[in-house]
Formats: sequence, C-alpha cells, structure tokens
Amino acid sequence: MNPVVPAMSVAPDGFLLRRAAEHPRVPWANGGGTTREVIAMPEVGLNEPQDNMVAAPWRWRLSIADVDTDGPFSVLPGVQRTIAMLLGDGFVLTVGDGEPVRIDVAFRPFRFDGAESTSCELIGGAVIDLNVMERGAVRTLELRFEVVSADIWFEAADVVAVMMVAGSADVSAGPGSGSAGASPVVLQQLDALISSSPRGAAVSVRSTVPHSVVALVAVVAG
Repeated sequence: MNPVVPAMSVAPDGFLLRRAAEHPRVPWANGGGTTREVIAMPEVGLNEPQDNMVAAPWRWRLSIADVDTDGPFSVLPGVQRTIAMLLGDGFVLTVGDGEPVRIDVAFRPFRFDGAESTSCELIGGAVIDLNVMERGAVRTLELRFEVVSADIWFEAADVVAVMMVAGSADVSAGPGSGSAGASPVVLQQLDALISSSPRGAAVSVRSTVPHSVVALVAVVAG
C-alpha cells in the first residue's frame, strides 16, 4: 500500500508552482487573439522563483490558447512549435505548402516549424489547445500526455514542466519521491509545476480521482 502523505501548497526546491488563475493573458504576436501564458522560461536559468515569469527573450514557452475563429497563426522564425488540442471539435492546420492536417483527437501533439506560414480552420466551435514553443533549429523538448490513476505513482525523468489537463493529482519531485512518501503538491486543472533546471528533473504523479490526464514537457532523450 502506498503511504498517505500530507499535501503542500508550495513548490518543492528547484520548482516553480503556477496555479491556473495566475496564468496571465498575453496577445498573440500577430494580434489575432490572446493566450494564457503558463511559463516563458528565459535563456538564463532561474535561481529562485520570480513574481513575473514573462521574460524576453525566452528559451521555451508553455501556453494555453483559446481559439474561436479561423485565421492565421503568428509567424515565428527560429521557433519550433508543438500543439495539442485539449477541448473542442478540433481544427485543420495548413503549414506552408504542406497538406492540411486535421487535429480532432485530444492530447495528440503535432509538431511544426514556427517560421512557416500556418493557417487554422475550426472544424466546429471554439477549441482550447496547449502549445510548447522552443527557440533554436534543433528540438530539445517534447510534449506528451499520460493518464495517471489514483492507486499508482507514475514516474518520469528529465521533466521541465508538468501540467494537469483533466482531474487533479499529487505531484512530488525527485526519483521515487512518490513511493518514498515525500510531501506532494496537489495540482488542479491547468495548474503547473515547472523545473528551474534546463535539464529538467524527476517527478512522480498520482491522481487524486480515479483517473487524471497530465501533460509533461520533457527533455528529448539523447
């Protein structure tokens, strides 16, 4: 049986805790809408949590977009992008001269070059999507989603950000931290825990309901 440990309301050492209500709304680069910015990690690593996490230039960025109309995406030269639908009927992306790509399954990441002219056409009503942006020609971060349950600690290494997409979960830092009984942070929907290290860190996640969905941004292996 897994030990019952008290939950914390503050981030463990080496992490930043961002509650859903704290994500500021910022305009898109092309002025076509707004996004809720979870983190804009600066080029130089953070030594301690800061009140204002919107930094420029950022090295990588995690954000949540509410898209309610068709239109172009911002053109972002030198930026690698990954997008995944969280909620809605879906949309069709046309990137550069490529074939249109239908994105109508939740939690399925799609990667593309931010320098390409990209247009978005909604399939039905408005959608909410999750975005990871990374500066540089080589992609070093990946976005993936995991379903976690209440009876098992799910562990992942080299994680730079963990965000609750659905449900709620206990999240602990360090290898084996969940099963070892370290005090976790409880994350609710759209709350995020972010590592201040560019190399990421190990995390353990266990749902506080029968099943939850968590988004992980992790350093690409190798």
